[in-house]
Amino acid sequence: LTNAGHSDRLHKAYVYLAGKDLGDCRNLFLQYIQSSANENVVFNAVHMMCYYRMTVTLIEGLHYVDNFPSWDQLSDHPDRLDNDFSLAFQAHNYMKCFLFKIFDKEFEGEGLLCKLRRESSILRPLSMIGIFYEGLVSFHLARVQQLHHMRSQGIEVLEFIKMYSEANPATFKNKYLLLEASRMELMGSKEAGLFYQKSIEAARANRLL
Repeated sequence: LTNAGHSDRLHKAYVYLAGKDLGDCRNLFLQYIQSSANENVVFNAVHMMCYYRMTVTLIEGLHYVDNFPSWDQLSDHPDRLDNDFSLAFQAHNYMKCFLFKIFDKEFEGEGLLCKLRRESSILRPLSMIGIFYEGLVSFHLARVQQLHHMRSQGIEVLEFIKMYSEANPATFKNKYLLLEASRMELMGSKEAGLFYQKSIEAARANRLL
């Protein structure tokens, strides 16, 4: 019975994230979060706080306020040293910074890809998406703020995603092409626009758009 209730809440969350009917799904998702918090089902894993905050941010905006930890509170959370929480926060932070164009301060310390390799951590879907956004952020900062070490970081991500795009083009080809377009733009190549278009076409062909 407990698993059935949890599955129902997850279904509501996935419907919400699919964006088919945000008006109805928003209420279902918020009910899911509240019931999960009351039953201590979801937030017994601290990395789920990041998942919740990212989801709400994408729909309600960056400065939406509720009773759950904000981005600032998550960045200073006492459990930041927990490996799962740290990796989840870093992945979500790359996504947030790129999607909301928050580049007001340099990214310090190890990148997500470097950390995952050093710790031989399991590559979960969230980690893969976080690495992809790490590459986008790296190339952007290398181009706009002339942070040359970010170029090297971006190229490492590019090669990593390229490897996966060869094994699983349906999921990763468009991401590889987008990173390649970003690299070309950084280098001043006239073919950058062509690769941006190829990325869009690959995403559309695999029903990612």
